[in-house]
Amino acid sequence: MAAARGEAIGIYAARILDTPLPWTKMRAVYTLIGLARTYGDGAVEQACAAALELDVISVGKIKSIVEKGTGNQAAQTAARHRQAGAAAGVTAARFARDPREFATATGIRMQVLPGGRDGAVPGADQA
Repeated sequence: MAAARGEAIGIYAARILDTPLPWTKMRAVYTLIGLARTYGDGAVEQACAAALELDVISVGKIKSIVEKGTGNQAAQTAARHRQAGAAAGVTAARFARDPREFATATGIRMQVLPGGRDGAVPGADQA
């Protein structure tokens, strides 16, 4: 039934049911089909395609995308994500920071000294 609504909707439904107990997820698939009836196949197809690109399997997210009308934005975000990964060859760290952000006002740099035990405080074993 889901695949009849669109290719991405069918794939999304199959991903939902890809569990050891698929019958426990049927309500989510019926909700997905209901969203297609309510908002139209095109909007749900677009939302499912974007969610599949980002590997997000949650009918609640699909409902949110369709209700807010952000399907185009989600598809564009997925496309940018895909292009960035292809351009970089490696996915960049989500919270990567520029090393200059760690500079101090005095210009003093921290340096790790060789030797010692991991996590040991110098002179702590003498106390």
